[in-house]
Amino acid sequence: PYRFIPWVTQIARNAARNMARRRHRPRLGPAVAVDSGLSEDLAEKVAHAIDALASLSPPLRETARLSYLSGHKQYEVAKRLGIPLGTVKSRLANSRRQIRERMDAMSHSDCSRVVPSVEIRDRPGETMRVPLRGQGMVFASVLEVGEVEVMGFYDYPGGVLTGITRTEVRRMLDLCGHRCYEVLNVSSECEPPEPVELDYFEVRDDGIQWLLRVRGGESFPDVYPDVVTEPITPPYYDTAQPSPTCQMRVVDLRVGDTDRGRCLAVLEWDRDGTAAEMFYQADGRNVLHRRYVGPAARYGDYEHLPADDIRTINDQPYRHWYDTVLFEPSGSVSCSES
Repeated sequence: PYRFIPWVTQIARNAARNMARRRHRPRLGPAVAVDSGLSEDLAEKVAHAIDALASLSPPLRETARLSYLSGHKQYEVAKRLGIPLGTVKSRLANSRRQIRERMDAMSHSDCSRVVPSVEIRDRPGETMRVPLRGQGMVFASVLEVGEVEVMGFYDYPGGVLTGITRTEVRRMLDLCGHRCYEVLNVSSECEPPEPVELDYFEVRDDGIQWLLRVRGGESFPDVYPDVVTEPITPPYYDTAQPSPTCQMRVVDLRVGDTDRGRCLAVLEWDRDGTAAEMFYQADGRNVLHRRYVGPAARYGDYEHLPADDIRTINDQPYRHWYDTVLFEPSGSVSCSES
């Protein structure tokens, strides 16, 4: 392209996100075809531009993603990331240079840092009951000492990787009279960097209660206050027992090259204007988490998300915010009780 900035901001923001969406059709029902209007050659270049952007270092990647794909002005990017405006300009200049260089050498196989294809096929009329063994991805979806899960976060527009989190169930311990699992969360590939976290969960007859989160700080740890408002996670989901606070359906799920098979999809919505659809395997492991935001949400960047990627929830138009994809579980590790 003869001018890189207008090419990325216009073509990549509009046409390329339509292409990226095709990577994970069918979605929530009958797919609606979107004609990007691009020749095959230009479509290939757009896809390579998205892949090249996704392969940047976390600071450059997040600055370029917010500016070129989400359409934020440079001063908005500076405020959002907590950095000077001059740093934003410098990062964008570096990102443009590196994207050009990487596009010259990139092939279709270089897509690991962009959301993998997601195929969802409904199984109408089927029932399914899934026991919950943990709080879900990012918190550990299987609370057993030694369990390790690694997952990637992919934000829209573009479906670009914006972070990787590794959770490890380290031990059980007594916490103020509660027998809890301790879960260590370590994040990488994110901008700004996320602190190390320790979560504590109590498994009870009526479900799983999140009791405490402690975050590492530069000088000392702090306690995450919102835990006290979190509702208890039920002990199971069952399509034969409908709930007024969620919708359930049985699906076949395939993520990238991994066939997840028959899964239970659970759609829940919050009063903060966001919604999430979680996909559980029969053993209770959470393998895919899709997040949506409505027009009244306090966060989630609704106005900068694709307007042609809509899901109607409670008669409101929700836009696709991000996907969290479970990489293959790392298996169990040995943990001490110290």
